Parts: sequence; structure tokens; C-alpha cells
Amino acid sequence: MNKRRIYTVILMMFVFYVNGATAQPMHGHFGKGEFPPMQGWQDIPDLTEDQKSEIEKITLEHRKEMISMRADLKLQRLELQSMIREEADFNKIENKVEEVGKMRTEIQKKRIAHHLEIRSLLTDEQKKALDSAKFNRSRRPLGRGFGKHHPKPFCGPGPDMLEE
Repeated sequence: MNKRRIYTVILMMFVFYVNGATAQPMHGHFGKGEFPPMQGWQDIPDLTEDQKSEIEKITLEHRKEMISMRADLKLQRLELQSMIREEADFNKIENKVEEVGKMRTEIQKKRIAHHLEIRSLLTDEQKKALDSAKFNRSRRPLGRGFGKHHPKPFCGPGPDMLEE
């Protein structure tokens, strides 16, 4: 029974290590289902002053909310790491994992809602510009990836490598 618990804890630590390596945004890289930050909205053609003002207002509120949510998520992850190190009860660790997962889901939902809210302010032509390759490229330099340039080789694929 004790061996089983040790293996379970080791497996959980591995899962969190890999999860952390693939879940963290990587300096402007966007994973499957993620949108680029709306910082480039200023380049959308023919934005009216009303659109600019509303987008700025929406984005400011979103950023404030994200700061708070990400801070809470980091605290929950720290608590989880502490629980694993202290070999806490497996059920408590499992509950904390669920809590972290729910927080990550909420953050993703808020990001998508923010993106859609801004899109709702745009004309069809402006939406086409937003959807163009100029706004959606990963901004990743060519030739970078696994190997000597990768900060953590062997830590698994990054978020933009998971697309099928």
C-alpha cells in the first residue's frame, strides 16, 4: 500500500511537471483553441473612435480580471506542490487538482469571452482583418523549438506543437 502511494505521488508530480510545461504561455505562442492577445487591435483598419474607446475599456477590465485570476491560480498551484511534497492525503491532492483545473477552465472561458466581445464591436471587414494571418501568426522565429535553443529540452511539446 505504501509503495502504491509513493508511485501515485511520483506519477502526479510527473503529470504536473508535464502539464506545467505545456500549459504555460510561451512568450507569445498560442496553443490550440487560444487566441492571440488583443493588443494588436490598433492595426485593425477603419476603427472608429467609439470602437477604440470601447475596446480599450473592455480590454482594461479583462486585464484586471486576468491578473487576479492568474494570481489565484498560481497560489493554488503552489498549494498543490506543497501538498505533493508533504505527501498529503491522496484525496486532498485530487481535490486540489480539480480546483486548479476549474480555475484554468475559467481563465480560458474569460479569454474567449473577451475575444468574442471585441469581435462583436467590429464590422465584417474588420473581422476579416482580425482573422488574417497578420493577426493570428504565432510570432515564433523560424528554426526554434526542441534542441539546444529550447529552454527545457525533453519537457514535452509546447502549446503550439499540440495542434493536430
